[in-house]
Amino acid sequence: MKRFSFIFRIIGVILFIYFLKTVDFKNILSALKNIDKKLFGLTIFISFSSIIFRVLRMRFFISRVNPKNLVYYMHELYLIYFTGLFFGSVTPSKVGELVKVRYIKKLGTKESMYVILADRIWDAFYIFGFAYLGLFFLGVKKLFYSMSVVGLIFLIIAFVLFKTRGIEFIKKKTPEFIKRFISPELFKHDLKSLIFINLMTILCFGIYFLWYLLLIRIAGISDVPAIKIFWIQSIIVFVNVMPISIMGMGTREAIAFHFLKVYGYNMEDIMFFGVIVLFFYVLNIVFGFISWNLIEHLIKRRPETYE
Repeated sequence: MKRFSFIFRIIGVILFIYFLKTVDFKNILSALKNIDKKLFGLTIFISFSSIIFRVLRMRFFISRVNPKNLVYYMHELYLIYFTGLFFGSVTPSKVGELVKVRYIKKLGTKESMYVILADRIWDAFYIFGFAYLGLFFLGVKKLFYSMSVVGLIFLIIAFVLFKTRGIEFIKKKTPEFIKRFISPELFKHDLKSLIFINLMTILCFGIYFLWYLLLIRIAGISDVPAIKIFWIQSIIVFVNVMPISIMGMGTREAIAFHFLKVYGYNMEDIMFFGVIVLFFYVLNIVFGFISWNLIEHLIKRRPETYE
């Protein structure tokens, strides 16, 4: 299975290489030398600051399963998050989430799987929701309506045929951490908690979009409305989490070109943008590697929780 996953991810890399061959890379290098340095520096700051809201949300989920009231410092969780990004980027099987589970557990939270699972579920809900709406607002209405009909039919069939059987299966077969996750006692959030979770998620996605929009502008794509960029970015993010690319290479450029060519932009413009985004992925990998070494050092200084 891992072998097939790796093969699928090569698809995006092949697309990226193909797109590079269709453009004059010298023009891209020349454009890179002339980018707005201050604006580019601002995008670097935004890229790293957006993670803060993910860390705050993660710390909230930890508080739900942390009866010992252990202290989790922001810088520790920040380093853990980037460590996960590092392993998620450099490994074909995307083990970054499991790495975060490992380190949160080392800091004392036994139900660390719940923390990461809850964290990913909230992200998945927004990623799919924005991408789904993006199909409608970008004019891909046939696919939008087809997905709506198929999804509704599937839900009706699943509810009618598997309601009782599914509940029994979950009770008997579901691993303990998932039982805890879906149990009313653990997942019961009051209105204030739900507002906080949604606010942190929206802020994170909002800042991420601001970063994305600034990179688009830096790449010279200046006459496309911001709301259009938002929906394009939403679909790109959704496709990037699917196992058909490495760091979004190839698929990101293909989707951007599909929707931006009507504005007169060619593949060279899109590849210029793709190269800038790829730089940030490499930057995250480097910082993630540093974070990995730092968190290993820090958690060993907490013998009261370190396993």
